[in-house]
Amino acid sequence: MIVFYNGMFVEDKEIPDLLPHLFDSYKGYFTTLKFENNKIYFLDKHIERLKNTAKYLNFDFIEYNFEHIIKQLIQINNRNKARIKIIFYNPSRIKCVIMLSELDTIEHPIRLKTAVVERNSQNYKYKLFDNTENLFYHNKAKKINTDDILFVDKNGYLLEATFSNIFLIYDKRIFTPPDNFPILEGIIRNFLIEHPLPDGFSVVKKKIHYSELPNFEEAFITNSIKGIVPIKQIDKISYQTKKVFSILKRIDI
Repeated sequence: MIVFYNGMFVEDKEIPDLLPHLFDSYKGYFTTLKFENNKIYFLDKHIERLKNTAKYLNFDFIEYNFEHIIKQLIQINNRNKARIKIIFYNPSRIKCVIMLSELDTIEHPIRLKTAVVERNSQNYKYKLFDNTENLFYHNKAKKINTDDILFVDKNGYLLEATFSNIFLIYDKRIFTPPDNFPILEGIIRNFLIEHPLPDGFSVVKKKIHYSELPNFEEAFITNSIKGIVPIKQIDKISYQTKKVFSILKRIDI
């Protein structure tokens, strides 16, 4: 696999010093986005988030022509679709890696189980290297025969899934946890909040308690790779999927 590394196109095995930084939140940050249908999705928004993360970590930010680099990588690696990962690391000498991998998608409604977590840091609002909590629960989901874990805080309020934002539907309103919660304000989440939706749906940011889950008709998660994914079950609570599929078919994300 050819990757972009500090201004050059090299074999991925030639990246010399990425691994030692991967488990330190303050040594690096990243974003992931997709290429499909000859389109790089939400590139400007991902670059904006990278810049905001650099500012949060007090990193310098190196400007590249990201669109040109990604298109070159797509061509060199002969891909018609891909998962793109842009990484910045090593605060003492900023380095950038852009790499491609397989684009994994989910084409069926999923099941979630909840887990209580305690979050006291603003780090969760950024895509930093040390995401061991998310990885731990993402792997745990496979072991307990479910698709993903939905995080709930110690007071019973919904946060997010391991790598996705959560939404619940009642009538024409779509509810999602508020910005002041320790969650990633995802690219797709912000798109749904900021743009008109089909069929008169609107997004409301609201604290959602676990006890309220049976009151909703439908639910879904979002992230930049999988887009919108309908949820058929959270713990023992079942949901319909008709409205989610209707929205999904009419939005290109």
